[in-house]
Amino acid sequence: MSKNYQEIETWIVQWLVETAGVSEDSIALDIPFADFGLDSVDATDFSYDLEEWLSLIHISEPTRRTP
Repeated sequence: MSKNYQEIETWIVQWLVETAGVSEDSIALDIPFADFGLDSVDATDFSYDLEEWLSLIHISEPTRRTP
C-alpha cells in the first residue's frame, strides 16, 4: 500500500522526535537535519528506516565474487 504525503510527513516528524529527542512542536520540515543535531550516520539510518517503512527494501542475495 502506498503512503500519502501526510502519512510520510507524520512518519518523518515521529522519527525526528524519537531520534533527535526534540519536541514535535519544534519541528519544521524545511529545517536541515543537522539543525536537530543529526549527523551523516543518522541520515543514513533515516534513509534505511524510511525505505523499510515504505516497503522499498528488497532483500536479495549478495553479489558473489568468482575466484
